[in-house]
Amino acid sequence: MATGEPLPAWGPLSMIGHPMTNALRSSVLTSSGRSGPRRSALSALLATALALTASVALVAPAQGTDGELPPVEEVAAGDGPDVGGPDPLVVVAPGTAAIEGDMQVGATVQVTTSEWTPSDVELTYTWSADGVELPDETTAELSLTADHLGTELTATVTGALADALDSVTATAGPVLPGDLSLAPTPTISGTVRVDAEVTAVPGTWDSEVSLSYQWLIGGQPVAGETGSTYTPPAADKGQTLTVAVTGARDGYTTVTTVSEGAVVAAGTFPSSPAPTISGTVRVGSSLTAVPGTWSPDATLTYQWRADGRSINGATRSTYTPQATDKGRTLSVVVTGSRDGYATTKLASAGTVVAAGRFTTVPTPKISGTRHVGSTLKATAGTWSPGANLTYQWKRDGRSISGARSSTYRLTASDHARRITVTVTGKRSGYAAASRTSSATGLVAKPFPRTVAPKISGTARVGSTLKADVGSWSPAANLTYQWHRAGVSIPGATRPSYTLVGADYGKTITVKVTGTRSTYITASRLSAATAKVGKPAPTLKKDGTYRVGIDIKAGTYIANPNDYCYWERRDRPGRTFAGVIGNEFSEAQSIVTIRSTDKYFVTEGCGSWTRLVALGAARTSFKDGSWAVGSQIKPGLYTAPGGRGDCYWERRSSFSGEFSAVLENGLTFGGRNSVRIYPGDAGFLTDGCGTWTRQSS
Repeated sequence: MATGEPLPAWGPLSMIGHPMTNALRSSVLTSSGRSGPRRSALSALLATALALTASVALVAPAQGTDGELPPVEEVAAGDGPDVGGPDPLVVVAPGTAAIEGDMQVGATVQVTTSEWTPSDVELTYTWSADGVELPDETTAELSLTADHLGTELTATVTGALADALDSVTATAGPVLPGDLSLAPTPTISGTVRVDAEVTAVPGTWDSEVSLSYQWLIGGQPVAGETGSTYTPPAADKGQTLTVAVTGARDGYTTVTTVSEGAVVAAGTFPSSPAPTISGTVRVGSSLTAVPGTWSPDATLTYQWRADGRSINGATRSTYTPQATDKGRTLSVVVTGSRDGYATTKLASAGTVVAAGRFTTVPTPKISGTRHVGSTLKATAGTWSPGANLTYQWKRDGRSISGARSSTYRLTASDHARRITVTVTGKRSGYAAASRTSSATGLVAKPFPRTVAPKISGTARVGSTLKADVGSWSPAANLTYQWHRAGVSIPGATRPSYTLVGADYGKTITVKVTGTRSTYITASRLSAATAKVGKPAPTLKKDGTYRVGIDIKAGTYIANPNDYCYWERRDRPGRTFAGVIGNEFSEAQSIVTIRSTDKYFVTEGCGSWTRLVALGAARTSFKDGSWAVGSQIKPGLYTAPGGRGDCYWERRSSFSGEFSAVLENGLTFGGRNSVRIYPGDAGFLTDGCGTWTRQSS
């Protein structure tokens, strides 16, 4: 509704005397008076009154006699009739308040005020730091923590009685750091000397204090030495060592205390064991001085002695007694030194040097072929120290007369025996040593009689060849290996071998190998067969044949001289209804007869032969049916065509059924192109000329 517009014709409206009006007047009078909060309360009450006025007007409209509302009488706040009642309560705060106590972290402060009016008001407290209220602090006391450091504190005390209230505020600050109550002087625990660890004992500080350390030499901090322990190096010898302990706590003043000084003394070896000698004390045997574990590490030097006298030049940690040391007492003196430490010498116990022994006595090895008439050779290996070597050959453990050189030629007496050789080494001052080789296998000799095998059978694909071995003397264990054009055929290791398509046009041989214990393995090779021909035909004449009886299921190929017609049938006779699949061709023809077929009819096709791969697949071919993969390679082919028509088919099988045609084409003259895929079973072409492969 716009300002100045007349009110709707609801009739007279007046809040005078309304019960809500009396309640509002009472609240306003009670809240009026001395402070800003009271003025805010009055404003809120007036707003509520206006809202209630509007509500009453909307709920209880009344029209005048003339259909318009009478003018509304504006009444100023507080101008209504006096309805009577008691005087309102008034709370009066004291003029001042104060924050008492030490203004530093760790202390407790308290806000105090003088008397309130009336005296029985209920007091509440609010604290703030730098103007930010502390919500959990609602008592007259406040314990100062590190969070209050540097802030100005404000305490507000509010007195309330019934609906009347008043407040007073006190301010103090800033809050200062606290003082640590305990800051003892540290001490140093341990012997203060080079390479001896000492420990700082800080004493008892306040429980929440964090301690840090700094070690000092001659009053100067040692870089990086800020732990509770310290090990003086050699450079500290003779200087004064102290430790500074610093205590820190949030909100408190940091305090540093320094221990009394202690002069760093020279270091001593707390552990310097007597040395020992490792190894067997005898001539030619390397010995090692074992100094033990010196603590701390020391620079060690050595001096070996014989009968208490220093051996010239024997100043290393190892020593090998010489022949002149035999029978003398050997010992070693170890001297330890370290910067800032006293030099220490310690001697081992003495041990008499025994006679020497060969340190390396290798077992000889025999090389050569263990056949009668062959020569064996002994390899003695390297002896240490060097020795004078002699040899003795033995047969089944018994010495062979006169066989004393490093080689030996096998004789007939050695057949079926085992041979060894013994090598003996000698050296002045050393005990003689001998080593015997491992025994050879049984000595073998040649078979007195071997026989070259002979091959029987027809050399054509699908036929089986057999190896006739004859009689060996003595009887031998025979193995076989068939060869195609001189190359071993994998897996062909039986006495017989069935020829496959890969053998077509090649010659076949067989090698027989005879083995027998104590006899030399021998092999004999047969003469070669003629070149392997094509498979034998399955059918040779025209006619009707029963499937499974006259001809087995499978894929067959024919190469007619003139024309070729065939049928796969499910019933006898020549009715068209019995034809499962058929084909007419003037060139190579292929058919797949299935086991479910009943009859097979052939006319003019000549001989039918099992289809096998004969040699490598072609990359060019002419008219006829061709098997993909075994006869021709898949790929992209082109043909020149001819003057007449050119017809071709890609086939999924050689069934002769129309459904076996994957793709076909018929052109009249001109160049042709077709891609034959690896998954195709076959390809038929007629009148297209020679197809030539262009790419894979």
